[in-house]
Amino acid sequence: MQVTDKESSFNIQLRSRGNDKLYVLVHSKGIPQSSKVVDIRNGKVDWVIEKSSLPGGVSTITVFNQNAVPLCERIVFKRPSVLMDLKIETDQPSYPTRKKVDISISADSGLPFQDSASLSMTVFKLDSLQHLPDLNIASYLLLGSEIKGQLENPGYYFSANDDRSKQALDLLLLTQGWRRFNWDIVLSAKRRSPEFVPELQGHIITGKVLHKGTRAAAPATTAFIAAPSPITLFKTALSDKDGYIKADINNFFGSNYLIVQAQDAANLAFTIDEPFSKNYTKAPFREFLNPLKYATTILDQHIGMQVQNIYNIESLQRSVLPAFIDSSAFYGNADYNYNLEKYTRFTTLEEVMREFVSIVDVRMKNKQVHLHVINSQKKEYFPNAPLNLLDGVPVFNFTRFFDLDPLKVYSLDVVAQQYILGNSVFDGILNWKTYKPALTNYDFAESTLIINYEGLQLHREFYTPIYETNDQFESHLPDFRNVLQWEPGIFLNGKLLLKVIFILPICRGDTLWWYRAFFGRSSGRWNNIL
Repeated sequence: MQVTDKESSFNIQLRSRGNDKLYVLVHSKGIPQSSKVVDIRNGKVDWVIEKSSLPGGVSTITVFNQNAVPLCERIVFKRPSVLMDLKIETDQPSYPTRKKVDISISADSGLPFQDSASLSMTVFKLDSLQHLPDLNIASYLLLGSEIKGQLENPGYYFSANDDRSKQALDLLLLTQGWRRFNWDIVLSAKRRSPEFVPELQGHIITGKVLHKGTRAAAPATTAFIAAPSPITLFKTALSDKDGYIKADINNFFGSNYLIVQAQDAANLAFTIDEPFSKNYTKAPFREFLNPLKYATTILDQHIGMQVQNIYNIESLQRSVLPAFIDSSAFYGNADYNYNLEKYTRFTTLEEVMREFVSIVDVRMKNKQVHLHVINSQKKEYFPNAPLNLLDGVPVFNFTRFFDLDPLKVYSLDVVAQQYILGNSVFDGILNWKTYKPALTNYDFAESTLIINYEGLQLHREFYTPIYETNDQFESHLPDFRNVLQWEPGIFLNGKLLLKVIFILPICRGDTLWWYRAFFGRSSGRWNNIL
């Protein structure tokens, strides 16, 4: 197969020793774009693929015989027809130190959606260590992600559009774009399971339930997975035939204790897998070259880092929960909510239950406490004990639970109906919330697994000093930042001019600053505008 890149099409030539019927499939990023059945006559056949039928970027042409055996494959590249025309302007050509910089961003053409666009912007210092990267979002998604090895000067293949650049691109696709294709798995009826399950609802926690003595798998065992938090982080997981468990817990952010237990689990043991992958990238690191032209660059950045750590360490490490987090419990709205601060505070939980929480019956049998929730629909007690949670952590021993100081608790949610969670059915739910969730509030069995677990990373707040008053402007605190601004969420509406403001630091000598705006949408069209 030979492919010739023309102005508006790809001309395909197939040569074969026989007269065969062949099947041609054109696909891009795993999505079929077109297919064709061709008949080889006199050992050859030619046809044309219009570029208008293909998306921008790399597409793959695969030829099969009548038995669905791939014979040859070739990748081609279509230059993107739509590039976003972003304009970035400042209100002044130059600025003194600690003055606000007003940037206007406008998009005159090339919006994937005519009414909006999503952008991110960074402003950083240009020196011999920090320079403009060769690979940008557009060149990576459209070209770099489809070939092997490091792509040198990717912008060349996008900016130039002459015969020389086309020939260079064709050679690149024929060498670094070649792959030993294998369609056996694709064409087989066997369905493949993804190696990494997409985490659509939350972070997926995986582990195993074992018998304590033999370390053999314990199938069909319900594990209760929880993390003490003001937000109820709780999930059940049923172990499979090999003892494996998995659970996705919404809104599990930051470092926290993870508690795994089960009812009547004296002979069980639990293990939880690490949240971090041990498979690292094989891409080679670039060789570090000492900047001889600017000998003090490393020293200046080293001093700037020390200054930032001395004066602004708390601001630099500030993290917050994402704004979209849902703080409601897994059961939604409770049937009854008791804010204990509105009542007389008693010295025991038993008094709290008997005086205020009439929906729950407290019984003493053989010196053991038993709790039963009244079914709000049938107006009778449930036969089984409810799920009792303390800051989202199950507590099964009600007698020991009643030893908890009630002054640590500020609220109680009661679900007065049967609740199904996974494979578990609970006759009501009690969810107690304390002022300060801590492990000292609970009394666990020996089989309980308690580990420090790292959930989803919290959102880091980008630190920008404020210079508004004269005292702030004349402050002697040093400001040696190398990154002045990072705005990950900039939205343009139509051709709206959007203004971004940041403040220049104290500059030592003449300093160049670079404004980079990235364009990105789920449509798959990305562009990097410099």
